[in-house]
Amino acid sequence: MLDESWGRDMEVNLSNILGKPVYDEFAKKVGEVKDVTFNPSTGEIFLLISTVEGEKKIPASETTIGDIVLLKKLGYITCPNCGYQRVPPDARYCPRCGFPLETVEKSEAGESEG
Repeated sequence: MLDESWGRDMEVNLSNILGKPVYDEFAKKVGEVKDVTFNPSTGEIFLLISTVEGEKKIPASETTIGDIVLLKKLGYITCPNCGYQRVPPDARYCPRCGFPLETVEKSEAGESEG
């Protein structure tokens, strides 16, 4: 299902969307729209985003499209030290308490191996 604001002030067609820059909610450019796909069984529309890591398929309902494409939600993680729930997933340290998050990931990965 599309967000009701999706294309409210613009005609939405492929040529309006292709090549648009895509930004996350932290105003960081994450890529550009490469293609648009449609799932006929669910009616859901997806944007294929070209990023440095490869392609990502994002539901159009999780974006706002204007002069740019803005991702509505990023998928925050929670700091294991202070419980802060709005830590960006690519953060190396908790923005609230400064806890090193890479150490947690490495130690958790090591525990699952051994």
